[in-house]
Amino acid sequence: MKKFLPTAFFIILAIVCAFAWILSGSGYRTGVAQDKFFDIAKDRADKIYAEQTAATTTDSSDMQITVEPITPDDPADERESVVLVFGGDMNLDGKYSDVDDASDFAPELLSQMRDADIFMHSNVFVFADGGIPADKAYVFRADTSKISLLEDIGTDVVSLANNHSFDYGTDGLKITTGVLDNANIAYVGAGLDGTSASEPHYIDVGGIRIAFTAAMRSERYPKTPEAGENHAGVVKMYDIEGYLEVIREAKKNADFVVAYAHWGAENNRWLESEQIEGAKAMVDAGADIVVGAHAHVLQTADVYNGKPIFYGLGDLYGEGGLAKITIEADDTINARFIPFENVNGVVTPLTGEKYNSTIAELDFISHTNVLPDGTISE
Repeated sequence: MKKFLPTAFFIILAIVCAFAWILSGSGYRTGVAQDKFFDIAKDRADKIYAEQTAATTTDSSDMQITVEPITPDDPADERESVVLVFGGDMNLDGKYSDVDDASDFAPELLSQMRDADIFMHSNVFVFADGGIPADKAYVFRADTSKISLLEDIGTDVVSLANNHSFDYGTDGLKITTGVLDNANIAYVGAGLDGTSASEPHYIDVGGIRIAFTAAMRSERYPKTPEAGENHAGVVKMYDIEGYLEVIREAKKNADFVVAYAHWGAENNRWLESEQIEGAKAMVDAGADIVVGAHAHVLQTADVYNGKPIFYGLGDLYGEGGLAKITIEADDTINARFIPFENVNGVVTPLTGEKYNSTIAELDFISHTNVLPDGTISE
């Protein structure tokens, strides 16, 4: 019997390897993936071999099973998972968006946003009931009463680090931040001076502290001021080092850090090199989740050092998607796309062939795997 076991082991290994090869479609996207499949196959074969060896050498009557009691010493045993949902750009200017109230979102999407522990998106318009528009081709403004929509869809945090936060000057920014404050909606990425603009916003939820930060590089011809010592503006990252320092400081005071970036070429799924290099630099600086917007379409995804990156989530009022991030009790992070489109004025999740083709395209052009259910897999 002992002579038979090694032979059986290699036979089993060969069978399991062949099975893994079939499951993979007889091809591998990268050498790393090939190694991963082989490792899985070998692990399975090792397990089968060990079980068979134990069965032939051990009398079951002599086996003892010891179960260690679960103790609450580890804080992770006491907390639950935390769900974060992110959307892309939100524009409530009636000239460009037909979203008026929460009923303009399909119930399936609305529940994702409302039920999340924290829901964040980018605000690419100014809350103001009037004012003097900036000298720009596109300026976006919504009446202050429209804040009720953000409240109704469950918004907790918005990024103001974008190229429209100053469409109505400093006065417009002041009104916007005041309206958000009154609605208890936090904002990051812009402020009345450099200190307030760069300051992370911290939220304690589910036994962990999460820091939210934001920055932008979305103007070819910059007209939006950068916040400074004595003047209002946004956090910029054309020179990314300043923003990386914001992330580093946030990491000292939080368990997890969110970096929300407004960047990328408009109407283009393909990435600019600054996005790829910038996202990795953010993770290296301490960001655990990187989310972006600006392109008006869904862009690709990545996983770098175990951290999910969603380069662009499109428009929350049109073509785009939600990023659903679950921070498990053991601190692992699971992430997936929920793509949608605007159908006759209602933002609706994709289904059927549209869903399949969108996920397949994202998978093809992403730097990681996008599985059929939208999950991002390293």
